[in-house]
Amino acid sequence: MDEKYVRIIIVISAIIFSLLLMEVFFRIYFSINQDYDIEMWKYSMNHKISVDDLRSHIHLPDTFSAVMGNSIKINSKGLRDNEYDYKKLAGTYRILVIGDSITFGFGVDQNKTYPKILESLLNQNKINNKDIEVINLGIGNYNTLQELEFLKVEGIRYDPDEIILGWFINDAEYTQKERSSFFRKHSYTYTYFLALKAKSRFLYGEGYESYYKKLYEDNKFKEYKLILSSLLNYINKNNITLNVLLIPELHDLENYSFVKIHDEIIKFFEEKKVTVIDGKPSFETNNSQIFWVAKDDAHPNEEGHKILANLLYKELYSKDNEKTN
Repeated sequence: MDEKYVRIIIVISAIIFSLLLMEVFFRIYFSINQDYDIEMWKYSMNHKISVDDLRSHIHLPDTFSAVMGNSIKINSKGLRDNEYDYKKLAGTYRILVIGDSITFGFGVDQNKTYPKILESLLNQNKINNKDIEVINLGIGNYNTLQELEFLKVEGIRYDPDEIILGWFINDAEYTQKERSSFFRKHSYTYTYFLALKAKSRFLYGEGYESYYKKLYEDNKFKEYKLILSSLLNYINKNNITLNVLLIPELHDLENYSFVKIHDEIIKFFEEKKVTVIDGKPSFETNNSQIFWVAKDDAHPNEEGHKILANLLYKELYSKDNEKTN
């Protein structure tokens, strides 16, 4: 064989061997150490499937895995929650909570998410002597349009009395199609370097503040308000009560960059006669990281979810209990 081809074969073999060695290393390393992007990838690969409608993706029913040191169990209907029949029992008041990975509870135990803490608070205090179910419809990487579509396809089947929208600053994003390939699905190495590329964009290019603010510039905000109006119209058409919780972005609470956007969202809902609660004041601190699930992940931890649940309970249910009358 020509010496030139031998050298090419040796180089290709060395590259393949190095990549395999790197894959083994990352698999061992990330079995011991946590990384936000790897853990989010594991959640996506283990629990999401693509669908050909406006939802883009849903949870794969009856799946289980360990992510961020917590178990994730998706029930038979594709929710991270207990099993609930679509038909509710007589005398039961049912609340659906729609949202993204924060509502889903990325990084915390299922029963430590704010929807489940709220359910516990409501039943402990026997609001109007009713059995109250708070069902978590949160799915990672959902925006408002996807939440609306999921509500139409799945959520409405639960015959809810009330819906809580867990709103977050990135809810105005355009729908991102879940990518699928052999390496995307199976390779830690591919995922790590893909995430590294994304991180470098924020570190050396556009920061997260600029990225989020651009979602609400001029015509983009007008388009987003149309989506919010569609959500509200659908809920009103079905005679369901809507309440909105604005969940703060936890990177920097002391120098909060999204006050104007929060104010605009509050104004929008208040003009529509919808109760909206801004969660930001309840997190007042100069050390935002005490509410993070990990040092590289600003999803709210158990304490953050507890704050959100207690705020909802205080503002919506503990005064006159009118929401369950």
